[in-house]
Amino acid sequence: MSNKSELKSMSEHEDKNLQLSTGCIIEGVAQIIQDAQRKVSAYLNATTTITYWNIGNYINSELRVRGMISYGSKILATLSQHLTQNFGKGYTYTALTRMRKVADIFEAKIIATLSQQLSWSHLVELLPLEDENKRNFYVQMALMGGVWK
Repeated sequence: MSNKSELKSMSEHEDKNLQLSTGCIIEGVAQIIQDAQRKVSAYLNATTTITYWNIGNYINSELRVRGMISYGSKILATLSQHLTQNFGKGYTYTALTRMRKVADIFEAKIIATLSQQLSWSHLVELLPLEDENKRNFYVQMALMGGVWK
């Protein structure tokens, strides 16, 4: 009888070790996946911000070079229709206007840094601020993770 109880005890001990090991493996793999998801999210956010800034900067540059600033709204309406048709949502007239404004407000070297830490929506929230000092204050608050509404 003692052999059976010893075997049962060993089997229970092995089951507990197996459960602990499996739990550790699950936690480790879950951590790897979560880390990758955070990296992908950060990369996507930065790339989206830079892309939108580049679009706004390109439009602004082209309108200036061609002397067509006064026709901007008509051109944006047509461009918006074309981009939406070819690339889907996200290129509305309002979105293109925001892209232009963000490109006007933030220089290339600043946007490269900000895009690593702030989302596009953070930058859009800053657009109504005319005062550069106020805008810079809120940028710093956002970078520090402060409440800035």
